[in-house]
Amino acid sequence: MTRFFRMLAARDARWQRRFDLCSIHRLPVLSLTLRVPYKLRVSSRMRKLGEEFWNKILQLPFPSSTSSRGPLSIYVRYNETEQTDDGFQAFAALLVPVKELKLFSIHVETDFFFGPLIDLDVMEAGVSQERANLGFPPRKCLVCDHDAKECSSRCTHSLEETEEAVRRILAGVRL
Repeated sequence: MTRFFRMLAARDARWQRRFDLCSIHRLPVLSLTLRVPYKLRVSSRMRKLGEEFWNKILQLPFPSSTSSRGPLSIYVRYNETEQTDDGFQAFAALLVPVKELKLFSIHVETDFFFGPLIDLDVMEAGVSQERANLGFPPRKCLVCDHDAKECSSRCTHSLEETEEAVRRILAGVRL
């Protein structure tokens, strides 16, 4: 199997894993993947960064309306991380309202220095929660301010441009 097909199989397996975790735990599931070029995404350095990002997210205060505030980690009922043919990924089943979890994930993706480099997906009962459903605009491209999905599907930017954008973000410079 070629690298491309292994990557696609890993993405399908990730979606299935989120779906299965929702079914098993009957809770919303938060997952993290890296929004960087494949060559970087599968590197040991990015795996280490992915783990650091995940641990940092779990320690962030979660603004729950249903209970006392505390780090997100106190709401975790299941947690797993792994490296696949598509790079680092992490999953957590959480005892929190799904809308609050999606708002939290958008806050992390938008307001933290590493936010542009991660993709936090939220799923409940097998249904992915979308930013647009909460009135938020699409994610921005790492290189420019346009819609990330459009730039990616059109291959608007070279690999070198994208890797340079990743290096700038990692250096603490927000684009």
